[in-house]
Amino acid sequence: MNGCSNKGDCILVNNKSQCKCIHGWKGIDCSLPDCPNDCNNHGNCIDGFCICDEKWTGIDCSLPKCHNNCNNHGNCIEGGICKC
Repeated sequence: MNGCSNKGDCILVNNKSQCKCIHGWKGIDCSLPDCPNDCNNHGNCIDGFCICDEKWTGIDCSLPKCHNNCNNHGNCIEGGICKC
């Protein structure tokens, strides 16, 4: 486990040592924090947190943002739709 930053197990795959990381960690040595759902391809994972692209929001960048935040005249509901 030490060769995997104490965040995974060293396993043998095709006669090569490889880390199998525990949940929440990734990388060849399990030293990188993992983000929920890999930010759904709508953002970047930085230190275990999703930094969402401009048009996406949520802990895993899975929620579309509403145009102009509904101009402050309503609520943004799932699917990026304004409800006045």
